Amino acid sequence: NATFINLPHYVVLRIFQYLPLIDRARASSVCKKWNEVFHIPDLWRKFEFELNQSATSYFKSTHPDLIQQIIKKHATHLQYVSFKVRRVSIK
Repeated sequence: NATFINLPHYVVLRIFQYLPLIDRARASSVCKKWNEVFHIPDLWRKFEFELNQSATSYFKSTHPDLIQQIIKKHATHLQYVSFKVRRVSIK
């Protein structure tokens, strides 16, 4: 009986690598196995934070508190970090 939950760790890891952080976090709550994959060091070697002028929502950008948590928890694994800055214009 094949389901997404039964995918091998390496397949889930590969999928997680393409997901934005908020989607990774949501997916990690699906089951214990996916949560384990969420914490595999390979997933945290390269990370891109998105910032905008109003960094108050996890959905619009990477919230500063979340950036701090990620760096604190995964600092030993991070090899490449980039920050994207987007200007939000209000009309």
